[in-house]
Amino acid sequence: MRCEVERYCVTPGQACSYKVGQIEWLRLRALAQRLGSAKFDVRKFHEVIRFGRAPFSVAEEVIIARSAQRHSTA
Repeated sequence: MRCEVERYCVTPGQACSYKVGQIEWLRLRALAQRLGSAKFDVRKFHEVIRFGRAPFSVAEEVIIARSAQRHSTA
C-alpha cells in the first residue's frame, strides 16, 4: 500500500490514466460482444492487442472491421 501511495504522489496521473484505459477496454469488449453476438470469443478480441500501440479509436475501427468481415464471410 505504501508503494502505491508513493507512486501516485510521484506520478499523479497514473491512476487516472489506468482507469480511463480500463474503462475504454471494457467499452471495446462490450462493442465486440454486441457485434459478434453468440460468436464472441475473448481470445480473438485480445488479438487486437497484437497491433501494438495505437489510439483506442484505431482499436475500435479494427474491431468493427473484423466483425464486418466475419459477417460477410458467414
